Amino acid sequence: RGPDGEIPPNRLRVSSPADGEKQKPLDKPRKILINNPEFLGKEIPVRLAATPAWDDPPGKYSGSLIIQPYPRDRSLPYVSRGDDEAVDYEQEISIQIEIPQLITIIVENTEVNFQVNFVPGEYSASKNVVFRVQTNASEWHIDCNATPLVHTDKTHQIPPTRLLWQSVDRFGNVLDEGNLGDNPTVLVGQGAVQDMEVILRLRLQTNSSDIAGNYKGTLSLTGLAGP
Repeated sequence: RGPDGEIPPNRLRVSSPADGEKQKPLDKPRKILINNPEFLGKEIPVRLAATPAWDDPPGKYSGSLIIQPYPRDRSLPYVSRGDDEAVDYEQEISIQIEIPQLITIIVENTEVNFQVNFVPGEYSASKNVVFRVQTNASEWHIDCNATPLVHTDKTHQIPPTRLLWQSVDRFGNVLDEGNLGDNPTVLVGQGAVQDMEVILRLRLQTNSSDIAGNYKGTLSLTGLAGP
């Protein structure tokens, strides 16, 4: 169990070399050692694996494993700790799992072009930037960083403040807008989301001082947990 949820036993898997290293879900009691004289008196490394889900709340989860012989035969000699004190057949092992805050961004198109003529004004990109977000964070945001658009001969550049943006949801609703100076936050969210599609519309402002030619720059999106 964690602060805001729990990981069910069927997403925990156990394996043991004494049982062929086969991973088995703990949706029911599982055998980790079958009667085999080869393993008597030896330490048996038992491996435990967890399969987190995308929407598991981040935090520390704690629980326990119960290890016991099967069938339980109380007529068998008790196990000794070495001090002649009997050990109960049922043993409990504490386990802890920590799930971090994760934000995944998948960008569908990695190239944006502007077709500009000699008249100063605003020009829309030939394609929108489409990206998808998946996160388990309770609060999160997406920032966009833009470099200046630099002329191929390096003599002139267009600052990111002249790149205008709008973030739009899949229904066409405008979520926010601004320019790409100072690494703006283009999307703010609360709660876990899976495969959330967001469209970033871009426009370029030109003026009479911009010289003709090709310009190049880069955009990057960064996901951050927290307000």
